[in-house]
Amino acid sequence: MAPITKIEMLRLQKKYGNDVNIGKKLGVTKSRVWHIRTMHGIPSIRVNNVKRDRKIFLMRQRGATFAALSKKFGLARSNVYRICMIQQNKK
Repeated sequence: MAPITKIEMLRLQKKYGNDVNIGKKLGVTKSRVWHIRTMHGIPSIRVNNVKRDRKIFLMRQRGATFAALSKKFGLARSNVYRICMIQQNKK
């Protein structure tokens, strides 16, 4: 496998999302993708989940339905419900 630059890794992360999908595309394991990503100092996509979860919770408090939120964020309704319950318990 040829060396992957930071720009290429960012592009792959944006397109494929997680290390598993990137690994499938490159033909390597997810741990190798993790190693390359951390070598370049690229954070995991999961760091954005905290912001997303808070936004979902605030929108739900303002009256958005679980169906609308699941469609907007591309999540299952059960995941939106779980996120709201976790956020509610943090208060």
